[in-house]
Parts: sequence; structure tokens; C-alpha cells
Amino acid sequence: MDWMSGYSMTGLSKKWVFDPFRLLVSNEFIDLYMVHISGLIFDLSEGFLLLFDKTRPAGLLFGSMFHLMNSQMFHIGMFPWTMLATMPFFLRSDWPRRLSRAMPACFVYFLPLRDDPRVDVRFTERSENDNTVTEQRADECEERYVYIRKTFLIGLASVYVAVQLFLPWSHFITQGYNAWTNGLYGYSWDMMVHSWSTQHIRVEVVDMATNASHFLIPGVWIAGRSRKRARWSSHPDMIKQYATCLARKLRDRAELNISNPAINFDIWRFMNGRFQQRMFDPKVDLVKAP
Repeated sequence: MDWMSGYSMTGLSKKWVFDPFRLLVSNEFIDLYMVHISGLIFDLSEGFLLLFDKTRPAGLLFGSMFHLMNSQMFHIGMFPWTMLATMPFFLRSDWPRRLSRAMPACFVYFLPLRDDPRVDVRFTERSENDNTVTEQRADECEERYVYIRKTFLIGLASVYVAVQLFLPWSHFITQGYNAWTNGLYGYSWDMMVHSWSTQHIRVEVVDMATNASHFLIPGVWIAGRSRKRARWSSHPDMIKQYATCLARKLRDRAELNISNPAINFDIWRFMNGRFQQRMFDPKVDLVKAP
């Protein structure tokens, strides 16, 4: 009922992808009818649109629009691009050959066969005057083609296998924001799993030389309109980075006369409509914290 009533994903109408539609309809109309009602209809019908030849062009169009818009509105990693890459699975099985025919001839050795090998003139053409020479030329052409194509495909498969073997161990590079201890969960599609709301953010600066307390506007020295609601307040590593940045900025301003600042954050949030909770210990100096 939250979807049918338009309460699950409120505010999406303000995203830039809906700018052309706002020329014709209101934000409320976009949120209710385009995001929720149309989204529900799309989810229920897209699979069937892709199954049949006559409706497949519409399915490909709407599916591409859906995934491209998702890639711009949500932080869901490679999910929309993976979905776009798998859409050709619904096409007829000969689509690679039809695509190959439309490409320039110089790509012939790296693309699927343009025609069935049993009717390809390069392999079957025979001369009435000298069958032996023509047959030898066709055999050489076939051997060269098979060698280049096999080498390319083996290399491509090897790269694919290497990537798949590496990905489970790649988390030390692509750590992402996995909410403390969720590990490779960062690769998952978590749309509408975590819905956060921030109630209160307090940034306290304590001058350790005088023990005087000062308070900063949350998000100061962060560019952008959404600095007060930015992702920095949700993730420990970004909180640490922000505290380090604030300390450096404060020390650089000689007029403030704060040479040894301690910075504490008091942030209250709730997830998925639960009760408000304090996210960080407000008594810990995050400048010196590990």
C-alpha cells in the first residue's frame, strides 16, 4: 500500500532526470504516478514485454530508460549497468550475427560470423577453372580466421575468469560504505533496504589550550546544496576524514587562535522508521581517534 499511495520513495521528483517532465506536471504528480504507479506497472510488465517479438522494442526502450534513470538517482553501484548488459539475452539468438553485418568489415576477425559457415563464400567458393587453387585459398582463409578468433576468445575468457577470481578478494581496494561490518554486502542491491533519516547533528570544537567550546554549522566547508544531509554523517571513515579536515581548517585560520582543536560529533538518526539512536560517542575526539 505504501507504493500504491506514493509514500515509499517520496522526493524523487526533485532529481534532475525528471526536469523535462516538470515542465508539464507537478512534483506531486511525478512522485505518485510516474515513480510509484508507473514503476509498479513497469515491474509487473517488463519481463513479458521482452519475451515477445512485437513488444520487445518497447521493453528494450522502457528498460533502458528505467536502468539509466536509476543509475543517476540512486547509489546502487553496478546494478543498472549489469541489467543493461543482460538485456540482449531476450533478443533472438542470431542477434550477434545481425550486429556483425552492420559493423565495418575491418572488425570481421573480432566479431561473430556474419553468415552461417556452411554458406560463407570464403569457405565454400570454388572456381570452375581451378578448383584446387581456390580450395587451397579458402582453406588458408579459414585457418587464419579460426586462429585469430580462437586467440581472441581465449584471451577474453581468460580475462573474465581472472576478474571473477579476483573480485572476492578485492574488498581491500573497493571497500565502499558497508555500514561497519557488512563486508561484501556493498556489492549488493540494497535499494529500499536502508532508509535513513537524520534528526540531529551537532559539531563541537573544543580548544584544548583554553578548554573553551565552540559549535560549527554541520557541513561547513563542504560544497553542495545537500551538505547538511550528505553521506559524511553516516559513515565512520568519512566522519574521520571530515574531522581531520575541520581541524586543519581551524588551525589555518590564525584569527580563531585555535591551535589544538578537539572535535566531537553528536549525530542522531533512525533507520526504516525505528526509534532515534545516537550514532557516535559525543565525548570522543575524532581528530585523534584511530
